[in-house]
Amino acid sequence: MKFLILLALLVPSAHTFTPIIHALRIPGHFPYKNRCSNQVSTTAVGLSSPSDGSSGGASDGSGEDVSFEEALKRLNKQFDSSPGEPSPPSSIPSTSKSDDPFSSLPPPSSEDFKIPSAPSPSFAISQGIGVSTSAWTSSPGFVTKQLPKSKRGGTWNPGDLSVQYTNLLDGGVTFFQTSEKDDYCEEMLGMFDASSRSMEVAKVGTVFTPQPIYMRNDRSKELNPNSRGGGRSLEIRMGSKSVVDALQKSCGRLGVGYIELYQADLGFSKRSLLYLGGKSSVVKGLVDSKKRGLCNFVGVKGVRGRKNVEKVVKMFEDSGAKLDVLTAELSIVDQRALKDGTLDACKRAGVQFLAEDPLGKGMIASGKYNARDPTGGEMGKPKFEFKVLEPLLGVHDALRTVSEMVRRRLKEGWEEDREKRKGRGEKIDVNEPFGVEVTTTQVALNWVAAKGAIPLVSVTQSKEASEILGVTEFKLKGDDMEVLEEKAAEAGLS
Repeated sequence: MKFLILLALLVPSAHTFTPIIHALRIPGHFPYKNRCSNQVSTTAVGLSSPSDGSSGGASDGSGEDVSFEEALKRLNKQFDSSPGEPSPPSSIPSTSKSDDPFSSLPPPSSEDFKIPSAPSPSFAISQGIGVSTSAWTSSPGFVTKQLPKSKRGGTWNPGDLSVQYTNLLDGGVTFFQTSEKDDYCEEMLGMFDASSRSMEVAKVGTVFTPQPIYMRNDRSKELNPNSRGGGRSLEIRMGSKSVVDALQKSCGRLGVGYIELYQADLGFSKRSLLYLGGKSSVVKGLVDSKKRGLCNFVGVKGVRGRKNVEKVVKMFEDSGAKLDVLTAELSIVDQRALKDGTLDACKRAGVQFLAEDPLGKGMIASGKYNARDPTGGEMGKPKFEFKVLEPLLGVHDALRTVSEMVRRRLKEGWEEDREKRKGRGEKIDVNEPFGVEVTTTQVALNWVAAKGAIPLVSVTQSKEASEILGVTEFKLKGDDMEVLEEKAAEAGLS
């Protein structure tokens, strides 16, 4: 009885809660029975505080006193007897639609509860530059045996490459592009990764060769005498399954479970034209590899021209995936990708462009070899004939001019920073020289980056690795690009 008196005092009148009760009865939302499975609102059955000061009780709206247990029974009976949305008890006066605070809200739809899907990740490379292993086996100075320094005669070996591999990782350059046809480059990357003490993790890309009869020259025994591999192996390839199988073998040579980027060379040679299944089966194999988790991104090589790029993009869409990457040649002396619309088509389709040979064939775009210095400051026979270098003299001079402009700009920033530190009371070494050098090679690579492409650079020596790390220290500005574009146009390159 004391409980009912206290409850009646706390609940002055059912009329006080009429708008709230009606608000809860929105069509299409949860009915009372679900909302009140563990509690009963006394206002729903007309509990009110007695006005005559009596002991209080429960009323059904007609003046009849009922017990609290009876009130619960009547409430449950009302819920059970109502097949649909329950109507309010007779003791609660009706409320007009204008009094309902939720009447103006539209009923909820299934669209309101949809979770937006996350956007597909885009291919990106740390520092905006990658390393190509194409020169690791083509250099005439490469030797696989560990020779004493006195007998190397300028040659280099996997031990030299391993040092540069670690230096590049420590500098933030973490992407390495190789290929299954580059002899033992995949095996070397696997060895370097296993022995590297760098805190950075390398990301690797490899390329599938779509040939019906593929001859692999496995030279892993030259790197490791205990290797079970070695010798030549012949593979018959056809359809999409061979694409997946080839990636699994590449992962085995790399010593990883998956790679970052898997590409196929669709610039079909005469032998590749005989590949059973054609380009569509190669694309399907790439997509299947991605769906199976063997790679994070897929791409193609050797595709040129706006229409051809659009066709390949459509082939990937029809196979249920997006084309992430396209690799083709691009340098300041080889601007075909700009002229034929290849780069522009990639940008329109959201495809990342990787620039192969960003320094040109034989590094002719680096400015190191020019008509004034055909040997590049080295003893021996000139690397290029004068008739090849002479038309590019203006471009090479522009690279040198821009390198001086960039260095001057960096030095000014360095001096301003020193003055700020001096103003804060920090100790400054007045004899400290400005030790940053900006090379024509770095300018040529930054030109490629300014076009929206990611350069893939060949590295075999410590000097080349240092130059690559220096590329990330600056970007070309409008004045720099104007100087380069003017001379490229005069040479007929753009």
